Amino acid sequence: MDEEVAAWYDGDATYQAEHEEPIANIQYWLNKFIKPLSENKDDINSNTWYYEICMDWSSLAATGLESNRIYDEEYATTWTTEDNKLVAASVMPPKEKSRLIDIEESNYYNITQQLAEIFGVFCKYVYEHDANYHITCRKVVFYNNFYSDKLGFLDFTYPHSAE
Repeated sequence: MDEEVAAWYDGDATYQAEHEEPIANIQYWLNKFIKPLSENKDDINSNTWYYEICMDWSSLAATGLESNRIYDEEYATTWTTEDNKLVAASVMPPKEKSRLIDIEESNYYNITQQLAEIFGVFCKYVYEHDANYHITCRKVVFYNNFYSDKLGFLDFTYPHSAE
């Protein structure tokens, strides 16, 4: 366990007063081995992996959800009947996902794939490059809407038969 997390949970009142309770969200786990993408391009090193979280919460009824956070979707906690129909009497609002995980030492690809699976999102690997095709940035992007949701049906055409 990290020293700062241990200090919070060990009941250090001074530390607790100055810091928020640590949440085991995806950022918490990613920060263990990879850096968040900086908005300042001068801070980006081409040999370092970064992560970016780009969620689209427009399909949820709740408003004010941050696009750089992963939430559990809202769900009904109690139901009533009105005119012989079930109606949600109370709905639990979206809550930021937090998970306890156990991932063995591995490479960036395997760990990020496992995190995406655990948190129920997709991830893609983006290599940005300059005009001479030198890599300028390596990043993992986590997102919740699969490409077909945004672009429609995707199809691959091969020039030769696979038979």
